[in-house]
Amino acid sequence: ISVPRAAGGNQVSHGGGEGAAKKLLVCAPSNAAVDELVMRLKGGVTTRSGRRCQVNVVRIGRSEAINSQVLDVTMDELVAKRLGGNRDKEAMRIKNGEIFKQHEGISAALRELYLKRDSGEVKGKELANLENEIVAVRKRKNELGVRIDNVKDQERNAGREAELSRKRAQQAVLDEAHVICATLSGSGHDMFQSLNIEFETVIIDEAAQCVEMSSLIPLKYGCVKCVMVGDPKQLPPTVFSKEAARFQYEQSLFVRMQNNSPGEVHLLDTQYRMHPDISRFPSKTFYDGLLRDGEGMGSLRQRPWHRSRLLAPYRFFDVQGQHQAAPKGHSLVNAAEIEVAMALYDRLTADFGEEVESLGRAVGVITPYKSQLRLLKERFAQRYGQGIFDLVEFNTTDAFQGRESEVIIFSCVRASPGGGIGFLNDIRRMNVGLTRAKSSLWVLGNSASLGRGQYWRLLVENARQREVYTSGNVLGMLGRPSSAFPAVGGDGGRVVTAAAAALGSRRPSGSISAIKAADPRKARPPASVPLKAAQDTEKMEGIRYRFEDRISKKRPASPDSGNDNDVEMHDAPDAPDAEFAVGGTGGAVPSLDGVRSRDETPLSNASASGAEGQKGSSSDFRADGTVAKPRPAVVAPSAVPQAVKKKVAASPFMPAKKKARPAPR
Repeated sequence: ISVPRAAGGNQVSHGGGEGAAKKLLVCAPSNAAVDELVMRLKGGVTTRSGRRCQVNVVRIGRSEAINSQVLDVTMDELVAKRLGGNRDKEAMRIKNGEIFKQHEGISAALRELYLKRDSGEVKGKELANLENEIVAVRKRKNELGVRIDNVKDQERNAGREAELSRKRAQQAVLDEAHVICATLSGSGHDMFQSLNIEFETVIIDEAAQCVEMSSLIPLKYGCVKCVMVGDPKQLPPTVFSKEAARFQYEQSLFVRMQNNSPGEVHLLDTQYRMHPDISRFPSKTFYDGLLRDGEGMGSLRQRPWHRSRLLAPYRFFDVQGQHQAAPKGHSLVNAAEIEVAMALYDRLTADFGEEVESLGRAVGVITPYKSQLRLLKERFAQRYGQGIFDLVEFNTTDAFQGRESEVIIFSCVRASPGGGIGFLNDIRRMNVGLTRAKSSLWVLGNSASLGRGQYWRLLVENARQREVYTSGNVLGMLGRPSSAFPAVGGDGGRVVTAAAAALGSRRPSGSISAIKAADPRKARPPASVPLKAAQDTEKMEGIRYRFEDRISKKRPASPDSGNDNDVEMHDAPDAPDAEFAVGGTGGAVPSLDGVRSRDETPLSNASASGAEGQKGSSSDFRADGTVAKPRPAVVAPSAVPQAVKKKVAASPFMPAKKKARPAPR
């Protein structure tokens, strides 16, 4: 990427001709995701040598759809600054307006003179004077008409000149820019067609969340290199048409390329957003433990309110309430969780107001349901006024993908005596909601209801084992100062939440050290994962990839390939104890963090994990050190053929041929 101008303002030559300056085009499917990128780029970038450099970034798009924090780098704002003030143009516009007003007044006066003459009431000398007056007024009107014609010509010429000046200013802004940011649809703006610009490299962020047609728009400029960044284990493109989804419209270009060329996919395995306490559960549950924390993330994300275990980096609040159907539509609301969300915000700002204010718009409240989002905004506005929207960001879980906030309050809503948990079962949506926070994530939910979902039950059990589970009179506890619940320091300086009866935490049977000693897999360091093994974990259990391009690669057949659902989630069996007791009399003790070990996670290869289990140990360990009998596998492994022939993918536009059945013997 060429550097357009040096510090002195002179053009920096790279040995080429006078061709268009090569730029970096960065796109994303939504305005929110693009604005997040722009805010980070405004802070500069770090080179390989560790040098911090400032880059000129330009945001393309409509000002009303852009975050106010990046308006200063929008194309309209930068062009307006370059064109200078419009005082002269405004004065000329006022002067021309006076001419139009005079012409309008003369025309009205002339009409009155005509009426007076035609009435027949004026005769003799008065009539002659009236005729002379009419001639003079008509002459004045004609003079003003000529001036108006000249003004219109001048305005047309000025408009053409202004348009040329605007294009010259746009070209100058782009010449000085290093990075141009736009949405995928905004990258097809006509401005790029009329200006001399070339994009050598295109980067598409959140590429797994956009449809293929959108991803092709920024590629029409003939880029040499395209880099797509996305997470296929988060939410896919939103496609409402079932007919379009049947013809693969819901598949992103990222997933297609991942299936066609798995060797070209590189795992970004180090996260620099979340506090380690927040990333622990998503890493083990959704990414097979491959997601690592950046160096020093614990101290980097340490905040003053972490001194209280009530406001720990990660905590699950068991809210006892029932959801209700929204007055309109089919959405749901949960008033009890809204009260807890406001109590959390009150406690945070009351005890650490200055620290929170210094971080800017530090709090985000997200929920999967739109009706709950509307009610959250109404209740917060009633209590804190309209200014609360400058301090707290409210949005749905889906819309918050690609965004982040210092503190996230996640309202799950679902709470009922029976039934499922709806689209909360989608572990991709769960993954998005649990990975938006930087320093603190507080999950509000009903543990009894969420426990009917397989992975939400894992989350509740994990929170209990880690002693970050709060139940009982939650509002009463939040009404007390956070200093009444001090945290216990340890673990290399990180804040470790301690069990407390006041917080309703219960320690699982058996000590943590005993669990560690009982399972040797928790004691040994994780082995390095070869590239092929990492590729084999590209799919997660609970998600069915439909109509995908096949690659010549041995895979175990899916036992439920006939099902047409995108997300395959099973309700967990009801526990005999409402408290989700861990390590019962008959079952094996789960891993330290309350999730399954590496070979049991939903992303692991079934055959590989089975082989590893046979090679390692054939028995499970209890917390007391006794050996339990081996349990039968939950899902019988499907037979893998010895040789898999690559079949040509059938065209979705041709009707499938019915296979002839063999005649009965």
